[in-house]
Amino acid sequence: MKDISQEFATSAFQHTSWSPEDRGISARADYVAHINNFHDELYAKVSKDQHDQLKEELLRYKEKYLSKIKEQLGRHSSIASTFITGGSNFPARQMNKRNDVYSRKQNELFEWIEKAQKAIKKRLGIIKSKIISSDDPTAIEKIESKIKILYSVQERMKKANKIVRSKKLDKAQKIKELEKIEGLSVNSIDNLFEPDYMGRIGFPAFELKNNGANIRRLKERLEKLNMQRSQDTTSETLNGIRIIDNVEANRLQLFFPEKPSREIIQKLKSNGFRWTPSIQAWQSYRNNVARPRALEIVEGYTKES
Repeated sequence: MKDISQEFATSAFQHTSWSPEDRGISARADYVAHINNFHDELYAKVSKDQHDQLKEELLRYKEKYLSKIKEQLGRHSSIASTFITGGSNFPARQMNKRNDVYSRKQNELFEWIEKAQKAIKKRLGIIKSKIISSDDPTAIEKIESKIKILYSVQERMKKANKIVRSKKLDKAQKIKELEKIEGLSVNSIDNLFEPDYMGRIGFPAFELKNNGANIRRLKERLEKLNMQRSQDTTSETLNGIRIIDNVEANRLQLFFPEKPSREIIQKLKSNGFRWTPSIQAWQSYRNNVARPRALEIVEGYTKES
């Protein structure tokens, strides 16, 4: 716990808590637990040959995580609550701005943790990429399934917040109602009653906002995929070059009558086209810019030839 001094941690809650020392102790303990838990999780899943790599990965992660935690504690020290300081001459507008910045940075921290841990696990071979490729024949079904799951998560969070923030129920009644919600663990229920720096309980607003944004993003991607799958493969020949818009393969393919010049090959590569020996064609993924770039290359090929 020496990475974060007790004095520094306490100062972060000086103006927002009746017991800043306890909050500081808790913040330091959370930091240590976070690092130890991540270490234990990885250590249990790697081989002995990977221990040196694991040590290096954790050291880099710890340094970055510590830096970000200290930044957040520093930001929190500039936030005050009327419950602690009193309402007289309280700079409400300034505090609101600082709260907004803190919330945004906290959200960014959570996102960084998720991405950084996933990247480490991939480098260690613990997990494989779960990105749904547009080339996957079952991509539409997988995205639809993912959207359905995210919708259920959104409704779960909304329902839980309504219960935990109810003024008509005592804590025991709230817990009883929360236990009826499918997917909420005991730990999750306990955490819902832990107030944030503004004294708010339940799932934080940014979690619902992020989940909602993921739903919208996936719905947009689903719409594009459905539109693409409804199209037909087309073929045309321009200036001796056959251009196939291959819907099934999700590729735009260029078939040259002979090997292009070095300059044309460089243009193909710089515009996302790659040589595919199995079909003797230059091809790129189908997207909004692939065809215009292909036509520009075809025109350049004609001028050079």
